[in-house]
Amino acid sequence: MASFPLLGDLNKEVCRRYGVLRPEGFSERVTYLIDEKGTVRYRATSDLDQPRDISDYLQAIDSLHP
Repeated sequence: MASFPLLGDLNKEVCRRYGVLRPEGFSERVTYLIDEKGTVRYRATSDLDQPRDISDYLQAIDSLHP
């Protein structure tokens, strides 16, 4: 099983820097996959009231490790 870091953003600083902090004070629902060099390789947004399609995420992860 693979392990990977997750990021918490209690002060909303990362949301601000990535431009996803909404005027209401919470972030958009965004997932980023960032490679070992720090390059964003995948970005997905989804509505807060809609489920996310995990198959898109899995395909993006697989593309990072051919």
